[in-house]
Amino acid sequence: MGVFDFFKDVGHKRELNKIIDKAEEYQRAKDLVNKAISYRNINEVEKAIHILEEVLKQYPKYKAAHSIYGNTLRFAGR
Repeated sequence: MGVFDFFKDVGHKRELNKIIDKAEEYQRAKDLVNKAISYRNINEVEKAIHILEEVLKQYPKYKAAHSIYGNTLRFAGR
């Protein structure tokens, strides 16, 4: 059985698709957080906070977003 034979089974394809979906979801969250950091770095703090709040609504388990959100609030003096 070769590596690609493993993915011929429908069940394995579903599992692979789940992994790919999770990876894409993580990348979207990461891209938004990086955008927020960029705004914070140019003193567009309110835009950064807004983006991070949206990220936390969509991806509440993304721990890095929580940390960066807290740091951004502190940066804003809140």
